[in-house]
Amino acid sequence: MIKKILAIVVTYNGSTWIYNCLKFISNSSLLIDVLSIDNLSSDNTINKIKLEFPEIVLIQNKINLGFGQANNIGLKYALDNDYDYVFLLNQDTFIKEDTIENLIKVSETHTDFGILSPIHLNGDGTKIDLNFSNYISEMHCKGLISDILLESSKKEVYELPFVNAAAWLLPISTLKKIGGFDPIFFHYGEDDNYCQRVLYHGLKIGVVPESIVYHDRSQEFSYPFLFQDLEIFDRVVKPKLADINKDFKLEFKKQKRELDSFIFYSMLDFKIRRVLKLIKFRFHLIKMQSELKKSIEINKKTGHNYLNESFDIHTNPKL
Repeated sequence: MIKKILAIVVTYNGSTWIYNCLKFISNSSLLIDVLSIDNLSSDNTINKIKLEFPEIVLIQNKINLGFGQANNIGLKYALDNDYDYVFLLNQDTFIKEDTIENLIKVSETHTDFGILSPIHLNGDGTKIDLNFSNYISEMHCKGLISDILLESSKKEVYELPFVNAAAWLLPISTLKKIGGFDPIFFHYGEDDNYCQRVLYHGLKIGVVPESIVYHDRSQEFSYPFLFQDLEIFDRVVKPKLADINKDFKLEFKKQKRELDSFIFYSMLDFKIRRVLKLIKFRFHLIKMQSELKKSIEINKKTGHNYLNESFDIHTNPKL
């Protein structure tokens, strides 16, 4: 039976990459429908899509919804139009002809996997994408690196607890069980949270070594200091506290204790500005507590979470 496949590409000022991204999808060995959702780009992204790919369904948001909520529009579209698979793809990536086909072959025989990802290479295909290399380390993805280096027989799929959402294949059954991305995450953390929910509900996450995606982004690690600014604090702390596989009260208490410790030692050092900044973080942490509790309560339930809203594709989504 022929499968209906929808590729979803969320764009935001992506004119540098969008032609390659969409062109390589159109060259796929399988018939792929494409839905592009733009988050109010101010560059030439929209014009390029309309000029070069007039056949693509294009949704233009009147506000920047962030990665997760923009993708939710596409995920709901997939459910409403009876697609069998959804392929999420970042605007700064491009795929090989058989990338999606190889993922679907594995999905058809490994139905316990809720998310499947290709191997991520850098933009010119000369190395493993730097951040992706951390996800497939022996500590996180047992056997993959060893099998490649020792030229052993590779498995069709290797299990791991997390892989970033730059290139995800989602069977429609995953959407029906897990739902969409949690809107408490604007940008960063939404894929961590989704993976946590997939694992909680008994599905697996896997990498398929015979499937490749090229990720044309910076190949440098960044190590942000947790208390550098409120945005980084939020980005790091929120996915950790929203993890439904952990005890929220315990994790919240640990985070509060760590913050209080930094405040105390900063006071001893007479770092008044730092103390004032950390107190601001503390208020922010307390304020997000109710939001996180509500999120956890929703995400422990199965169903079309965050995909039941009615979206008007010509204006703002009705959230």
